[in-house]
Amino acid sequence: MLAKILTDSNVTSEMAKLKSSGKTIGLCHGCFDIVHFGHLIHFNEAAKKVDILIVSVTPDQYVNKGPSRPIFKEQQRIFFLSNLRAVDYIYLNDTPNALHPLSFIFPDIYFKGADYRENKSEGYAQEESFCSIKGIRLIHTSGDSFSSTETLRLLGGL
Repeated sequence: MLAKILTDSNVTSEMAKLKSSGKTIGLCHGCFDIVHFGHLIHFNEAAKKVDILIVSVTPDQYVNKGPSRPIFKEQQRIFFLSNLRAVDYIYLNDTPNALHPLSFIFPDIYFKGADYRENKSEGYAQEESFCSIKGIRLIHTSGDSFSSTETLRLLGGL
């Protein structure tokens, strides 16, 4: 079964339905340009902790991973992610970080990969602060970190 696509026009009503039925909602956010083993571990671990797992995707215009990136355009990334068993919903974000989907989806848990434990980026700091203020649990999954960018570099693609 394909994951359902959330848009700004249906996200609020869909979340209201899920929350009124008592579902625990989790959110993962990222570019997911080249989905790899680490992403699958991340999604599967997150899905085990919630009833509904939503993955929000960074749009092409905000992907800053290097030249010729993203390799896969946002609609291709959404299609790929919607075919993963662990993912229930996909949301195409329209901003550079997860603040927008966090505020509209308002998940019970926001999941970040283990590599973000040491991340000091401004965007991540804003997401962490938002979660703290709004009472959203922030959980770092424990899977091994892999990097699409580093893999491409090793393969001579960057």
